[in-house]
Amino acid sequence: MYLTELTLHPGKATHDWLKNVYQVHQRVKAALPEDPRPLYRIEWNRNGGASILVQSAEQQPDWERAFEDLPVLERYHCKVYDPRFTTGSWLAFRLLGNPTGCRQGVRYPLVYEADQYAWLNRKLAVAGVQVDRCQIVGQDRQSTWKTMPAVGRVRMNHLGVTFEGVLKVADPTLLSKAIRSGVGAAKGLGFGLLSVMPMGAEKSYFS
Repeated sequence: MYLTELTLHPGKATHDWLKNVYQVHQRVKAALPEDPRPLYRIEWNRNGGASILVQSAEQQPDWERAFEDLPVLERYHCKVYDPRFTTGSWLAFRLLGNPTGCRQGVRYPLVYEADQYAWLNRKLAVAGVQVDRCQIVGQDRQSTWKTMPAVGRVRMNHLGVTFEGVLKVADPTLLSKAIRSGVGAAKGLGFGLLSVMPMGAEKSYFS
């Protein structure tokens, strides 16, 4: 796999572009046209600046081509990403999830924290890990406009919840699969990238 940290220019042009995450999805796919499901997450810092973390399964991204006509990219750092896990090891994690339930075939957002934590525990148990401790560090409702061939311009709304905490590895194979495939719904719109780091290295993959 490949992991990229994209640092964006601060300013109005970047903020306007990020308002519709479907536009972000389009640029990620432009850099990775052969990758069926790249994962990414927009990260905001305390000064209002933004970066994007992108994980691609096989293909090395071409960020120069993807942003050649959009001057919002300041710099990027791409590296090969091949995490290995051992049973019983402890990892720090970060996840921007889209916690949802399903009723009569229709998805609905889980708005109560107790339900959001329960959703996380279910998803990560399937991913071969046990949550030791966790906190919700942010919630936001995300609106996205997408043009559909049959119906025209459609507005999509998603609830984003950022989880951070510590987990214990129970099944390294299942965790590796979850890292590659992502967690939960709306992965094409910036949700589901499970970031795991050795304890003590929580600040960045790239430090």
